[in-house]
Order: sequence, then structure tokens, then C-alpha cells
Amino acid sequence: MGSKYLGYFKVALGAVTIIALAISAYYAYKVFAYIMNWEAGSQQTYTSYMTILIYVLFILTSFFLIYETLRRGYEQRS
Repeated sequence: MGSKYLGYFKVALGAVTIIALAISAYYAYKVFAYIMNWEAGSQQTYTSYMTILIYVLFILTSFFLIYETLRRGYEQRS
């Protein structure tokens, strides 16, 4: 039973990773464009882009740690 849910969580982790990559790529480009002065913006815009990148990284790391914790717990019970 636990292995089934662990498989679902692994699929969800993969989907979250793909979404996080897309969001990170977009905002990384926006930050780079701001630094290179290709796009107009203020310091507040730059700060909000960096904040979003940090949140995305935090969420992805949290999901990965939860998955690893559940996987190791399941392996110890087996």
C-alpha cells in the first residue's frame, strides 16, 4: 500500500520539478535581462524576481526531502 502512494508521490515530484524548471528558466531570464539592461524595470521588480526564484527552489527542495523521508521510512519497514 505504501509503495503505491510512494509511486504517486514520485510522479508528483517529477511534475513539480518540470514546473519549477519552467518557472525558474523564465524568471532567470527576466533577472538576466534586467542585469543586462535589456528590459526596463526597477529594483523592486528585480527583487520580486529573485524572491520568486528562491521560493521555487525552497518548494522543490521541500518536496524532495519529503519524498526521500517517505522512501527511507518505507524501506526500513520492508
